[in-house]
Amino acid sequence: MPSKYFAQNTFFAFLKNTLENYGLSYIITDNSCFINTKNSTIKFLGQEILTEPNKEQNIIIWEDQWLKNSEIIKNRIIYFLGKGKSLPARVCKVKKINKIIAKGFLEKNHLQGILEPKISYGLYLPKSYERLFFETILEPEVLVAVMCFSGKRMFKTGEASYELIRQCSLGSLSVIGGFSKLFKAFIKDYNPDHVMTYIDLAWGNSETFSKLSFTIDRVISPLSFDLNPENERITNQENGVVSNAGSAKLIWRK
Repeated sequence: MPSKYFAQNTFFAFLKNTLENYGLSYIITDNSCFINTKNSTIKFLGQEILTEPNKEQNIIIWEDQWLKNSEIIKNRIIYFLGKGKSLPARVCKVKKINKIIAKGFLEKNHLQGILEPKISYGLYLPKSYERLFFETILEPEVLVAVMCFSGKRMFKTGEASYELIRQCSLGSLSVIGGFSKLFKAFIKDYNPDHVMTYIDLAWGNSETFSKLSFTIDRVISPLSFDLNPENERITNQENGVVSNAGSAKLIWRK
């Protein structure tokens, strides 16, 4: 694996170039970049273990994730800066999608990668709205966002519960109202009593979820991981070489 300094240098080269291209002011010190216009700090960490959740809501970029998924991270930072393209969800259509489509989209657009969703929805922009996409749409429509759920779990109380396990949009694209449109389609189809989800505190912001009446149930301490030869994280809560920034469990109730 390249050294931390190689990864850190390439990351900050990208970040400085991006901020300067957008005319944003910043201050870089050691492994951190404070962005004045966002009043936020982006930190770059190598193989380090955090013991406390990221309560300051700083963005944390990990060395192994940058080396493995730099394009996804670049897109997420552009999205965070509010400099990605945007389009309204009202012109998009919600459709159920199969596992193959969902997993392919997640692999390219979600930092935590693919999984085996039981229920997946996609948000499609029709070719007739190509002018809003800023790119030529070659097919009748283009998939711009997905939301994936677990299967149903029944509580002893008789409540039907699901987990929202992944949601993301295409690249750095912001689909305004997309989260709400996808989630409401799921609620209409499955009528759950209870939905839970987890947000990664390295990036997490519960603002979008709170607008749909999700509330924070608890904050979870960082987990540590080993890295396999493919630079993939393997859960190891005792002797890992890298950690996450903790997570927050959110709950929605009918």
